[in-house]
Amino acid sequence: MVIEAFRNGTPVIASNRGALPELIDVNETGFIFSFEDIDTELSAALNNFENIKNKSDMHKACYEKYTEQFHIKSYLENYQIMIGEMVNVSGNS
Repeated sequence: MVIEAFRNGTPVIASNRGALPELIDVNETGFIFSFEDIDTELSAALNNFENIKNKSDMHKACYEKYTEQFHIKSYLENYQIMIGEMVNVSGNS
């Protein structure tokens, strides 16, 4: 759902569990909170979002992250690079 949110230019507030922190650039595409102190941390994340002066910059950053990393075109380009690197490594053996 994070990727879908970015596709729509929507910042994400997510927990620090699993791969979620790896997807979010704090203060650019969203905020992270910890379950260990959920009341304080979630409130802080929500306040941080509310206090952003130019939310349109954050929306733009979300969409840019989607197009650069997750759009099918960029995904396929990155996949081709990865396959090419694998072929080069196995060819050098």
